[in-house]
Amino acid sequence: MAVIDIGSNAIRLSIGHKGLINEIHSERFPLRLGKDSFYNGQLSRYTTNRFLQVLKDIQQKTKTHHVEKTRFVATSALREAKNKDYIIDKIYDRLGIEVELISGVTEAKLLFNAVKKYYTPPPLKQSLIMDIGGGSVELISYRNKKIKATSLKMGTVRLLSQSATQHHLWSKTIETQISTHIDRLKGVNKSSFFIGTGGNVKSLGKLAYYTGISKRTDRLSINSINTLFVILSGLTYRQRITQLGLKPDRADVIFPAALIIHHIMTRFNLEYVNIPRVGLRNGLFLSKDN
Repeated sequence: MAVIDIGSNAIRLSIGHKGLINEIHSERFPLRLGKDSFYNGQLSRYTTNRFLQVLKDIQQKTKTHHVEKTRFVATSALREAKNKDYIIDKIYDRLGIEVELISGVTEAKLLFNAVKKYYTPPPLKQSLIMDIGGGSVELISYRNKKIKATSLKMGTVRLLSQSATQHHLWSKTIETQISTHIDRLKGVNKSSFFIGTGGNVKSLGKLAYYTGISKRTDRLSINSINTLFVILSGLTYRQRITQLGLKPDRADVIFPAALIIHHIMTRFNLEYVNIPRVGLRNGLFLSKDN
């Protein structure tokens, strides 16, 4: 089967088997739906046409791989667009594709299932899982075999829509969002096993390793995160591409992502963030709704 994650910063195709966590094939298609949705409240005609073309390309790739079942899932950027119903109807009329809008809490629970499967047995009885997306940050607190999931409107593309450079505005939004949802995060403390997922988190892990800040790609200390933030803040968007080798659609969003992690780790006195190779798409493979 194939799952297509229609996110705020990109669309991702993953092919695998129902009930299994591993992917056989995956591709990423850069398309920043969140730029329209969070700036203007809806998708423009230009973005909609690009969106349709990407989905058409993905549809063809699933046929090439002889995929029998596909599931198209959209998160905050499309979910919050004022013209989402028009867009979804147009996709179905043109391509016969049914796009499913899922809530942030549903997204968080799918992610939890993927992480739980990845860490077998679970490393600790108490953990905090964070998924940084373009539109939102999903936080899942796991304690005493109970999960509490919450969705915070402080994703990287959303923060960039406030300001491209003034990170004090990002900090204000992040702290406000955390404080608003703090009741859902009771019990999170220094002893919690902290897990981070999402493309930016993985990119930060790789960047720390290649720059010699960390000896691992799958685990970062709070000091490593702070060092990365200082490096990123000292470079222009173009310099992050030329000097750090970041992709154009990663070079801007990775900066607020580092700040998000810093605030969460500082707020809950967390020392390390662990970075598994799973995400929403892996959770969809495990979903009983397929």
